[in-house]
Amino acid sequence: VGARVSPRLHARLVAAGPREDHDRYLDAVTVFSHQEKRKLFGGNGWTAPREVADHYRAYRGADPVNRLLYVDAHTYLPDDILALTDRMSMAVSLEAREPLLDYRLVEYCAGLPGSLKLGGSRWKIALKRAMEPLLPRTILEREKQGFGAPVTSWLGRRLLPYAGAALRKGWLVEQGVLDAGGVGELLDGFGKDGLTGQQLW
Repeated sequence: VGARVSPRLHARLVAAGPREDHDRYLDAVTVFSHQEKRKLFGGNGWTAPREVADHYRAYRGADPVNRLLYVDAHTYLPDDILALTDRMSMAVSLEAREPLLDYRLVEYCAGLPGSLKLGGSRWKIALKRAMEPLLPRTILEREKQGFGAPVTSWLGRRLLPYAGAALRKGWLVEQGVLDAGGVGELLDGFGKDGLTGQQLW
């Protein structure tokens, strides 16, 4: 739970400025910032989904790390990580299990203070302490690794012209859902910003 709760996420939350906490959270964890979404949607405008704000308000504690984990557990986990795991495993007839999501463990961990989960540059503190007798230090101290696809590399090699054609003159621009200028700016910025490949994808 809460793979995105990290020192980097906290830095992005601070950089997002003095807005509502849930808006800053969305800017920090989504591929497009609030401003970028406004550019892409042009005159149609864009409003943040209420669901995130509702979960932010529903958390009754004062611990900022646990609040982020609570929101992640109600949004990112079921709507992204678990959905993708289920689809990809079922696509190859693989029965996947998530042992760290046993409800008893989740309830216990939800009651632990955030300082046992994240502190300074350290993350998953309690989990690593629990695993110390079982795992070698090389595993416990290894850098975090994601499972993202190399979409920037794919686009940079051969797919960028197709993406450009599909986006600049695509149905969403024709119907006025997306703003042609905002889409053009995104395409022209490819390769200048690390997130652009993911945004185009």
